[in-house]
Amino acid sequence: MPTDPKDESGFFSADNSDTSPVLQIRPGGNLPARVGSPVLKVLVEGGLITPAQVKHAQSTTRRGEDVIKTLINSGVLGEDAYLELVSRTYQIPIVSLVGLDIDPNIIKYVPKTLAVRYSMVPIGVQERNLIIAVADLLQHDAIHQDIGFAHKLGVDFVLAKKADIRAALVRCYGEVRTGVDLREVFKDDDPLEVVPEEVEDTDANALAKASEEAPIIKMVRATLLKAIQRGASDIHVESFETFFCIRLRVDGVLYEEIRAPIKLRNAFISRIKIMSNLDISERRLPQDGRIRLKIRDDKIVDFRVSIIPTVCGENAVLRILDKSALSLDLALLGFEGNQFSMVQAALSSPWGMVLVTGPTGAGKTTTLYSALALLNKPDIKMLTVEDPVEMTIPGVVQVHVHSEINLTFAVALRAFLRQDPDVIMVGEIRDFETAEIAVQAALTGHLVLSTLHTNDAPASIDRLIMMGVERFMVASTVRLVCAQRLVRKICSTCRVQVNVDESFLQEIGFSVEESRNIKAFKGTGCELCDNTGYKGRTSCFEVLLMDENLRAAIIQGEPVSQLKLLAMQDGMITLRQAGLAKVAKGITTIDEVLRVTHAD
Repeated sequence: MPTDPKDESGFFSADNSDTSPVLQIRPGGNLPARVGSPVLKVLVEGGLITPAQVKHAQSTTRRGEDVIKTLINSGVLGEDAYLELVSRTYQIPIVSLVGLDIDPNIIKYVPKTLAVRYSMVPIGVQERNLIIAVADLLQHDAIHQDIGFAHKLGVDFVLAKKADIRAALVRCYGEVRTGVDLREVFKDDDPLEVVPEEVEDTDANALAKASEEAPIIKMVRATLLKAIQRGASDIHVESFETFFCIRLRVDGVLYEEIRAPIKLRNAFISRIKIMSNLDISERRLPQDGRIRLKIRDDKIVDFRVSIIPTVCGENAVLRILDKSALSLDLALLGFEGNQFSMVQAALSSPWGMVLVTGPTGAGKTTTLYSALALLNKPDIKMLTVEDPVEMTIPGVVQVHVHSEINLTFAVALRAFLRQDPDVIMVGEIRDFETAEIAVQAALTGHLVLSTLHTNDAPASIDRLIMMGVERFMVASTVRLVCAQRLVRKICSTCRVQVNVDESFLQEIGFSVEESRNIKAFKGTGCELCDNTGYKGRTSCFEVLLMDENLRAAIIQGEPVSQLKLLAMQDGMITLRQAGLAKVAKGITTIDEVLRVTHAD
């Protein structure tokens, strides 16, 4: 264990040498249970900021991020004034870390990943309390939990300037990365090559003009490459009054990568438009395009580009379609118990409907593609109509919706019925016309796969009926409904066991016996998972297999609640139960399951 460097006065000293400054303070403070909101109130009452400035900062700060950091970074709040007011209000000392030689034994209390994540530096120990220097107090609860869990220590706080903390982190832990600098990602040996779409001509003049701004080109390319390297699913380029930011959605959660001056925004968006073959002069209307990149190892990655105008300027979202990162093995998606065999049985039927349901981003398309891959055989004719086609599958005829020329889901479906198909996949059933044709196709000897947007599997039955499909038609055609959600997996490198109260486990859905034996885990954060504690995602499924009892209940007009009860009596595992099963296996955390599912 690290030593406890205390002097006789009861104060701690970071170093007792003659050549280094000696830090002698009595850390204190009367921290409220939730310090964030009171601090903002104190700042407003002290006249440092206005309620309007707080409101604006909250609207531009992503969930889980520090509002005070936004205020300071935007220049609204001075750091010195903030530290002085917080110090005076909560009786917490301000210290200078400049030149302070911190005992290496003290550093061992806090791993580098935690220190970087919370932007904190341990500087001493006093009476089983670790003294932590921070620039703000908004994460004090999380710091208490992580440090206490690891060492069973109390934590006392002192305040220091952010620049001092960054310098101390480098001195204590070596080179650290407190944020992603996209300029470091791009190297002179450019690993990316733009592959133009074959059906469109590249505007050589526009490309030549854009190439004159080398920093912008490198910044855009670095952003795309960084997103690929991190396994992101989306890139968000968002405009605000004084800056624009780039955020990446990794494992379903958005993380801010960089904030850049607003003066670079138009050039950045224009570069994306040029790569997408879009009109750089049009900034009043939404535009959609596509970028195809070839990476050094000849891997092709597609980006689906959507650009919209906002009151602060244009925003862009790029959906990343990386075929090499996509697994189409249905058995590996995360089914529990006999769910996979139920899905296999439905897919082996020569006719009927198999529906996959859930919100946007729940993994429905991946599940459908995996089902197509399972069915894809030389003796089976498969047709799909999608908006858009996200991945091409050899052996499958795929059609892209073009509503501007009236090539809709319904129009394509009608044409499909004259193409002698065995399996038809409809990207989404959105209206009565599409639902009616899909049901007719299922009744006339075709296996139809499609998606709906509903909260759970039984609600899909009600959704089809509300669209106008007759109850007996729904009961006759639907073979199986599969609801799903994506949960983040715990990083295997930094996974640790946590203690959870048995009463809480029972409250969220575990049985009394399960709550006594369950072992819950979480990730503490490491370099492999970018200090998030999570790496990768898996699916939770709720599989409703149609039987005679359910068909009779549908025809009789039973409500959704009764359909769900009947399905559960027949052995249906709900989304919450599927998620808790993954908690019991140590795959995901309780927080993740509660985030994406509701109580049964």
